[in-house]
Amino acid sequence: MVMLMVVAIMMLMAMMVVFVEMMMLLVLVMMLVVKVVVKVVVVVVMMVFVMINAGDQSPQAQLKQMFLEYAHDEVFVDADCNRCRCDDGRTVCEMNADGRPEEESCINDGKEYAHDEVFLDADCNRCRCDDGTTICEMNAEGCPEVCEYNNNWYEAGDSFPDDVGCNTCTCLRGGLVACYRMSCSGTTTPDYVK
Repeated sequence: MVMLMVVAIMMLMAMMVVFVEMMMLLVLVMMLVVKVVVKVVVVVVMMVFVMINAGDQSPQAQLKQMFLEYAHDEVFVDADCNRCRCDDGRTVCEMNADGRPEEESCINDGKEYAHDEVFLDADCNRCRCDDGTTICEMNAEGCPEVCEYNNNWYEAGDSFPDDVGCNTCTCLRGGLVACYRMSCSGTTTPDYVK
């Protein structure tokens, strides 16, 4: 009978150990659930805050700004439309007083072009900078001899007025522009080559 009581007590103790372990496991699961819920709430609150203050920024730009790191010298626009740059782990921003996004320039073949600037790329495609994106009309004929003068393009041999309007310029081979000034006698003499 004593043996039976010892076995019963041991079984009771084993059941209590199992019960305590199950309770501890339940507490751990509840702590994980609470931790996940808190993280989700924080992310949602941050996203709502950024969306309220983001203006015209795309959701992708907002998320990148919130969660991704920027490389050294990478340029980005923050939620207040300030143009910022990553500088060795610090964010350096140029303040944008009017709160509107600044139009971004484009880099093509190592040269920077302003927003809405028209240019020819290395394959003689006519391109335009559209807020950081280069948009080109494909030129299947190859590169003709062309010149650029005051953001206008001319073929070799074309004549056009200079920026003053009273003198004549000519597009030469090799992309050079020669401008002629009218002399007092009415004859033209080469004045300068651009």
